[in-house]
Amino acid sequence: MTREVRLNELDEVLEGLPYPISRKNVREELDDVVLVYADGEEAATDIVDRSEEDVFDDPADLQTEILNLLPTEAVGEPGQSEGRAEGFDTTDVGSATSSHESGRLCPSVA
Repeated sequence: MTREVRLNELDEVLEGLPYPISRKNVREELDDVVLVYADGEEAATDIVDRSEEDVFDDPADLQTEILNLLPTEAVGEPGQSEGRAEGFDTTDVGSATSSHESGRLCPSVA
């Protein structure tokens, strides 16, 4: 039976694995897991196959590796704009200023 796991639930799944754990054993343990992305899904084993790590020492180590290997469509919301952030003036490449009362978002780069 396939387990569909959202990315924000991944840590719960990984915490249940025995550590340290080899990449081969991660594949076996996550064989039934499908990660649900913002725009699609992917078998967890496919992600693990892209890893060059041989052993994961703890759940945080494995989660970091998995998150680093996610495709672009894995994060965000379907149809989310990749363009200009509303309310920010980006015409000056050296700085980004907010149009809100808070003023500067970050200092200008000289």
